[in-house]
Amino acid sequence: MSKRPYEESLFHGGSPPESIDNSHNGLLPINDLLSPEPPQSISGSVKKPRNFIATVACETCRLKKTRCDESRPKCGLCKSLGLECVYNERKSSKRDQSLSLIMSTLHRLETKLEHISSAVRDDMQPLHQQMLHALEGLRDAATPRQSGRASDKHASLSNSQSQHLTPKMGEPDDFVFDERPNTTDSNGHVSISFSQHGVILWPGAREILPRRLLEAHERLGRNYVIDLEMKRSHLPMYTYPYPPQAGEDWLEALPLAMIKGLSDAFFATFNLFTPIMDKTFYFAFTLGAAIESGFGYTIETCLVLNVMALGCLAVLSHQEGNYPLPGTRSSRFEPPEWMGVIHEEPPGLRFFNEARRRIGFLMCDNDIQSCQFYLLSS
Repeated sequence: MSKRPYEESLFHGGSPPESIDNSHNGLLPINDLLSPEPPQSISGSVKKPRNFIATVACETCRLKKTRCDESRPKCGLCKSLGLECVYNERKSSKRDQSLSLIMSTLHRLETKLEHISSAVRDDMQPLHQQMLHALEGLRDAATPRQSGRASDKHASLSNSQSQHLTPKMGEPDDFVFDERPNTTDSNGHVSISFSQHGVILWPGAREILPRRLLEAHERLGRNYVIDLEMKRSHLPMYTYPYPPQAGEDWLEALPLAMIKGLSDAFFATFNLFTPIMDKTFYFAFTLGAAIESGFGYTIETCLVLNVMALGCLAVLSHQEGNYPLPGTRSSRFEPPEWMGVIHEEPPGLRFFNEARRRIGFLMCDNDIQSCQFYLLSS
């Protein structure tokens, strides 16, 4: 079998061969090899346009299987034949159903967002009214007593001075604490004081306390708490490390058992009467943040130091009353290994001074943790 000549293979296909550049020694250029163009026939150079496909054909065109031009009210075929042109309803596709579902969902969300403000306002309205009624009741109950005391002690003051929003701070005697028996309002509610030094005046407390304690309380006077605070000297500003050989970084060397023990003592005593701190949040976040920062200049460190300072006072009270410390199984007080940390005057001063030294760089903050720090410091 003989082979076809090279020129005949080039002429095969019905189209005349294109001239080949002799500069490439009879070979195709590299650009043509990399991106060859598909051969185009002379007759098929123009692409035939796609035939029109009707979206919704009328019933006559469907039966005759002819192309419908979708003219309204009659298509071209029905108009030429004089027939009635009837179009069926177009069935919705899956895409149309999905779009309809999305639009209805968006409309429902938009409606809810528009009515959320009114819903919140309606829910808060009863609570707001209850708070207003409670405040009005407290004000009405406190007005007779306050007006009676004010008329006895400040009858000489003018009306203009009594209307000042920020009255000047007077002598300790100006701070009057009502020690009269608890009165009953028109609703039968007993008005009592929730201050720490006012608990002794509760009817239930006076019934269970010994008589000598009540007599000692009466000898102290009405404002004994304020008198003691006014006569107290300023706290010293020095700090003794614990243990003494720990140096300036003594806080980072504190054992975790001591930190937890002082914190537990605080939450078992002070925080029960004045719930300023949340115990779960304290042990889960605040304490961990302070230890992770190396007791640095953070608000978490200041809170932990104040808690430990008050914890020293709490441990001392457990020792004086011979009560077991929180977390122990004993029925009496047993001094822990770190008992020496509270042996200073006043107890917990080293922790409080370290907190005071750090709060100077954080005193411009106005978050809830800063508020907790000042409440603990008081």
